[in-house]
Amino acid sequence: MHTTCTSLASRVSTLTALIQLLAEDLIGISEDRPESWIAMAHSSSVANKKTRAIYFSQKAHNMDNLNIQALLTKGSLLSSVKRKSEAIDHYREVIRLSPFNYDGNKGLIECYLSSNRHKEALVVAKNAHKCLGTNARTLLLLAMVLAKESQTQEKAKQMLEKAVVQDPTFADAVYDLAGILTKEQNHEGVVELLRKHLSHIKNANLHILLGDNLAALSEYQEALDQYSIGI
Repeated sequence: MHTTCTSLASRVSTLTALIQLLAEDLIGISEDRPESWIAMAHSSSVANKKTRAIYFSQKAHNMDNLNIQALLTKGSLLSSVKRKSEAIDHYREVIRLSPFNYDGNKGLIECYLSSNRHKEALVVAKNAHKCLGTNARTLLLLAMVLAKESQTQEKAKQMLEKAVVQDPTFADAVYDLAGILTKEQNHEGVVELLRKHLSHIKNANLHILLGDNLAALSEYQEALDQYSIGI
């Protein structure tokens, strides 16, 4: 087990180094494009230098204030350091510029939920559903809100089940459905769900969640195998 943990730590270190090298290469090619500074923001973020990452994402935004990815990156970073009200402003701007942007709607809903502003989160989710129609992504956005209340959690679960049927490759819906099953301590159900969908999805978080549930079933070696794949 010690050897496995050492291997996992080594993989994380290698991935961080690769992201940093990519960002440096992009900056070397051009310092005048927002994409280069967005890459630098991600590089700083994985190195846990959040303040520096926010600075780089703002630099990208200053170069092109209509750049959706710059706004999304800064919004995500602000949210990660608990500056929710500022993150909300950035996600709102994304939706103003691109009303159908999934990441903008999802980020705004997550910020509202973490700020206990459930009614506003539900308004955003319902509006996305109205504008985009019923599909796997809009079902997920609604389920994210409904899952926060015990009396509507079963409805959220049903929506997520419908979402993964509509799009078996939609990792976000699979992850949230697995999360509800995990809370219900239905570890066998989670393992069955994730094994099924990981046959055609490559997603690190799903492998890690599978590892957690295998560990809960005392399947420790297989859990470590899943952690190794995920990291």
